[in-house]
Amino acid sequence: MRRQPGFLGLAVAMLSWLSSPWLFASPSSQPWVPPTASGGSLGLQQALTLALTHDPAVAQARATKAFNLGSWRLQQGAFDEVFTFDGSFSRDTLPLASGLYKNELVRRRILRGVANAFEALAQGIQQQLDSGELGPLPECIETTITIGTTVTEVHCVPNTVFIDLEALLRGYEDAGLPEAVQAVRDAWRRQLETYLATARLVAYVSRQILRQQGVAPTIEDRDTLAYSFGLTKLYRNGIQLAPQVQIEAVRDTWRGKPLDPSFGGKGVLASYTSRMGFQLDIPLGRGGGYISAQSAERAAQAQAEASAYSEGATLQRTALSTWVAYYNAVAARERLRLFQETVTREEKLFELANALVEADEIAPADTVLLQARLAQAQAQAAQAREAYQRARVELLSTMGFSAFDPSNLPELSDALPEPPGEQELEALAAKLVRQELAAARPEVTAAKLAAKAASFLADAARADLRREVNLSFTAWYTGLHETPKTMAATRWWPGVTKAFGEGFAGPSAVLSLNFSLPFANSFARGRLASARALERQALIRQGDLERTIGLRATEQVAKVRERKAEFLARVQGAEAAAKSLEAAQELFRAGELGMVDLIVTEEALIAAQIAMVNAQLSLATDVVKLRYELGELLPIQVQGTEVRVGEL
Repeated sequence: MRRQPGFLGLAVAMLSWLSSPWLFASPSSQPWVPPTASGGSLGLQQALTLALTHDPAVAQARATKAFNLGSWRLQQGAFDEVFTFDGSFSRDTLPLASGLYKNELVRRRILRGVANAFEALAQGIQQQLDSGELGPLPECIETTITIGTTVTEVHCVPNTVFIDLEALLRGYEDAGLPEAVQAVRDAWRRQLETYLATARLVAYVSRQILRQQGVAPTIEDRDTLAYSFGLTKLYRNGIQLAPQVQIEAVRDTWRGKPLDPSFGGKGVLASYTSRMGFQLDIPLGRGGGYISAQSAERAAQAQAEASAYSEGATLQRTALSTWVAYYNAVAARERLRLFQETVTREEKLFELANALVEADEIAPADTVLLQARLAQAQAQAAQAREAYQRARVELLSTMGFSAFDPSNLPELSDALPEPPGEQELEALAAKLVRQELAAARPEVTAAKLAAKAASFLADAARADLRREVNLSFTAWYTGLHETPKTMAATRWWPGVTKAFGEGFAGPSAVLSLNFSLPFANSFARGRLASARALERQALIRQGDLERTIGLRATEQVAKVRERKAEFLARVQGAEAAAKSLEAAQELFRAGELGMVDLIVTEEALIAAQIAMVNAQLSLATDVVKLRYELGELLPIQVQGTEVRVGEL
């Protein structure tokens, strides 16, 4: 027959399942590791995508959001249903009362006397059988045995019932009946053997009972094993409900003795008590308790949403830094290209000068200036190459990449953008007068949510300043089952089921009202002051952001217009300088222009071209900064705590 699993075994199995590490395991967050650049071509859009993925500032912002999400989840956990299981085992040990101890000694003395009396009777019968002289039974002791509530009387067979065997045997012998003599002797011997077996059996049973009783108990043990299953639920209105099932098993016995009195036990039945009920706690003071109950969760939610907008602001700043760094690297590349073109022009002029020297049209000393100019152009190209390499390193640093070799530096594939048109500038400038200018910046929304989170905490602290009144109601039913079976671990569950199945008594109920009013209430007052200070800080930050955003945007609009005008002028200057250099080269070939004038014209061209590149860089970066101030640099959408970046 298959045995039912013990209640203790079921509880241990359930606890093992609940405490298993994989049940509530959460994936561990991977540490941020800077990727290594692999060289190759790199466009602006690709650079932005990589920067938004690998920038440590973005990773830090996302880690902060993850922390705030964890805090929000932590506060939500206050309203989760919580299953509780409590198990306890206790043993109370007491010395045995003197009266009970004396009764146990008397019981064992009686058993010992019965065993000795019947053993003596058995020995007498055995001696009679061994001697062959048959006669009456030896005298035995009549006694009374009391075990628990059972009383047993032991009587001996009186000698008057025995026949005078010698007279009977002589009569048979005188009559010449030896067969009858032998039959009587055999019958009496069999009777004695029966008496002998009975006496020995009684003596053996007495000794066995005495052995089962063991020594007299001196210590009383009371074992109690209790289980409690509960479910606790806190609602957002502050009410807490806690249904509960309690189970208690009690065994009251003597140390080292089983429950059965035949084996020296106490004879008290093992009891199983079950209790089913619930407890309901209702806050009556402090605004009903719902403000304090929800404040932490609502503040954590607002803070988590604020961290999402902070992540969006970090993405905007990362895009701005990457955009500017990419344009700086492109400008450095353009400067390098211009200086390399200058070196090429200087080499051609130097070859032309050598040809004129051979034709005796100019003096050989005039080539020294061109040679010096060529060396200067080569040095400037080397400096531009170094600046281009440094700009690419700065770009990789801004993107969050690392490089261990010059071959890891990327080659930029995009050029500096063309200047914006007038319609585009007018559209950007028109956004300055809109009321939603500050709302487009995620930093402002993050500051608003931070102030909102602080206000929730302040409201809860303000509510906690009032008196606290709690109403508690508890009701339950109780069941009881008693059994003579021992409380072995494998038998506890059947006893528990009977405690539930044999009916309940109840209901029992307790209604209590608690009232408290702190005199100083420093805890709530301090929390209120801290929450108000946090709220003021967030509001100050919000106001300062709204103020500076408009100022910087206005400044950037003016700068873009100035940069555009400067860039157009620099373009015209570079074109004029290029035409002047072409005319000067023709005059130099014709021998109508000196070497110094040619060098000055060529230096004017390179200066004009460098100034044009710088103006184009300034215009491009200012346009990017203007779009950043207007909140249009990246198509970012924040939904709850999710941040999404649209197509660049």
